[in-house]
Amino acid sequence: MVSRPSRPSHLFAGTGRVLLVGEAAGFISPSSAEGISYALRSAAHLAAALEPGLEGAGARYAAAALPLAIKVGLKAAKASAIYGVSARRAVMRSGIGALPDRTAALAPPTLGEFLR
Repeated sequence: MVSRPSRPSHLFAGTGRVLLVGEAAGFISPSSAEGISYALRSAAHLAAALEPGLEGAGARYAAAALPLAIKVGLKAAKASAIYGVSARRAVMRSGIGALPDRTAALAPPTLGEFLR
């Protein structure tokens, strides 16, 4: 079971001298549960925020991680639309993305077709 963020309040990069990266901060894709790239990117942002020193690192990290948080938020909105019961039923009924029926093309020829 993967705990996926579904709203901005589920993201928390930390406060004070405790700063979080990756899944600990909620940086995980709500639609795919992919988290390693978010972990690496948020860790790189935190490292850059710490480089000038501890004073103000939290604010620098929060600013640098904002694009990641926005991306996760947009994916959460997309996931709720894609994985919602109503949207799923509508897509299934529409046939969007359905594979064409090729069973007739795969059937062996009849004797009459073979003799032609």
